[in-house]
Amino acid sequence: MHFKFYINIVDIFSHSLWTGLIYRKEKKIWWPIIFSVAPDLFSNGIYVVISIFKGISFVDSTRVHLNPVGPEIIPTLYSFSHSLVFFAIAFIAVWLILKKPWWPLAAWGIHILVDIPFHSVKYFATPFLYPLSSFSIDSINWGDNNYILAINFCVLAVIYFALYITKNKRKHLVTYFNAKRKLVKR
Repeated sequence: MHFKFYINIVDIFSHSLWTGLIYRKEKKIWWPIIFSVAPDLFSNGIYVVISIFKGISFVDSTRVHLNPVGPEIIPTLYSFSHSLVFFAIAFIAVWLILKKPWWPLAAWGIHILVDIPFHSVKYFATPFLYPLSSFSIDSINWGDNNYILAINFCVLAVIYFALYITKNKRKHLVTYFNAKRKLVKR
């Protein structure tokens, strides 16, 4: 259980990095990042916070035998936060209130869609149709497969590096051509 806690942190970090790629041109990128990690923070984070308020240390909150709160609350919270049904209701409600879609909230839906193929029944299969159905797909459990985790972060590193190189090269070319243009105008 202690190891799973750290894996959850890696999962949350991964969701935020993918969201950063998808929403990189947004001025207020923190909203999508918050919504991309919210489903996991809502389910696991609340459990950890309750444990801490009950006097259990942050590390011990993940050790079932030391925690009187009981982790049975996590699947319920997980079902709510990883449901496309609840996401759709929230997205449409915000759309109706604002009179236009608020795309940062879509990061919540993206989180759910990313979790479906990478969570197995062994460890939090995503109940994306909850409460209409408890159906979930028994997929690859990335938490038990270090290759998936390594590939995920390697792909993220390559994409971020490529974007960094492209951005700097473009910036250098723009500076070069602007300098040339100023020389010609004189």
